[in-house]
Amino acid sequence: MKLLKLALEALAAQKQYTLLKGEHVFENPNTGEPWQNNCTFPKRHWAPLLKRAKVTHRIPYNLRHTYASTMISSGENLHWVANQLGHKNVTMVLKHYGRWIPEVDPMAGSKAEELALKLAAK
Repeated sequence: MKLLKLALEALAAQKQYTLLKGEHVFENPNTGEPWQNNCTFPKRHWAPLLKRAKVTHRIPYNLRHTYASTMISSGENLHWVANQLGHKNVTMVLKHYGRWIPEVDPMAGSKAEELALKLAAK
C-alpha cells in the first residue's frame, strides 16, 4: 500500500507528540494514553469535531469510502485502488464505487453504435 503525501505529512506532524513515547502513533488527548478501544472515540471526539466543522454526522468508517471515491473520481487505476483498500481484485471496487468511475473517453460507445448502424444497413 502507498501512503499519500498528505497522510505522510500528517504522520510527520504527529511525531512531535508521540514519537518518543513508544509504539503508538495516536493517543487519547484527555489522558495522554494510547487508545484502548474505539468505543469512546465517536461520541467524545468524532461527533464534536464534525459539529465544530459543521459537517453532517457520519461514522468514521465513511472516511474509507471518501478516500475510495476520491481516488476513483480522480482517475486512479482501479487495481491500485482495490489494493489500497485491501481487496484481492477490482470486483468490490466496481460493485461499491462503480458510479464514481469517470468517463475516460468521450467517444466511448461510438464503436458499438457504428457497428450497429453497419449491421442495420445490411
